[in-house]
Amino acid sequence: MVHFGVICPAAIGHSNPMVALAAELVQRGHRCTFFQVADWEKELLKHGADIQPIGVEEFPLGTWPAVLERLGRTAGLESLKLTIQIYCRMQEIICRDVPPAARRLGIDAPPPGASVDAL
Repeated sequence: MVHFGVICPAAIGHSNPMVALAAELVQRGHRCTFFQVADWEKELLKHGADIQPIGVEEFPLGTWPAVLERLGRTAGLESLKLTIQIYCRMQEIICRDVPPAARRLGIDAPPPGASVDAL
């Protein structure tokens, strides 16, 4: 059994394909842990994936839907700027929170020889 660590944007169009992949991996006997904002927990758990919340200080439970709603109300250049701002912040959170959590959880994938610090 391999323990996969999954990182993807917290948006339906990005997470749905990754949830489908995780569900297949779980069905084959593997374990998948998503490193994700807390608001995605219910969706991920119903597909058999685990979640390790990240960015809990910045995006506590109940706040991510408002982020997506705000993004959905924008258009054009404003939307692009807001998207860049949100996902730059998420990348900072990923770089800060994922490596220690991946080590603590015993993530096996990336494959042997790859550095968990490179996540």
